[in-house]
Amino acid sequence: MLKFWNEKKGLGWAFLKAVLLYILMLIGAAASTFILVKLSGNNGEGAGWLLVMFIFASPFIFIGNFIYFAVKK
Repeated sequence: MLKFWNEKKGLGWAFLKAVLLYILMLIGAAASTFILVKLSGNNGEGAGWLLVMFIFASPFIFIGNFIYFAVKK
C-alpha cells in the first residue's frame, strides 16, 4: 500500500485515514446502488435496502476504522 498509510502520527492521522476510508465506502455504496438499480430496471427496491443498511452501519464502520487506526502498532 502507500507508504504514508503505515505511518502512525497520532489521533489526527487516524481520524484522517478513517475519513478517507469512509469516503471510499460511500463511493462504493453509491456505485453498488447505481448498478443494482440499473440491473433491476425501475424497481430499485434491493438497491434501496442496500443503501439503508449502509446508512445504519456507517457510524459503526467509521468508529471501528478510527479505533483501529488509533491503536494500530
